[in-house]
Amino acid sequence: AASAVLGGEYRAPAGPLRGAFVGGDANYTSTALSRSLLEGGPRDRLPAYTVVNLRAGWRGALLGRRVSLTGYVENAG
Repeated sequence: AASAVLGGEYRAPAGPLRGAFVGGDANYTSTALSRSLLEGGPRDRLPAYTVVNLRAGWRGALLGRRVSLTGYVENAG
């Protein structure tokens, strides 16, 4: 099986959204066989699939301390 990963993140540099960010990644896996012919078992073909993960949040200072608040959506599509 072959696989590929693509991801990225955008951070607001200034203004009222300073410290806000959004990002995500997509992971693709191609069709694969679940068993080897050398094991003597039947070959089950596993379908290709893509998993998409998303995140958003804010990083900054609060009461003099560095703070990061992040929300995740895993397997979004």
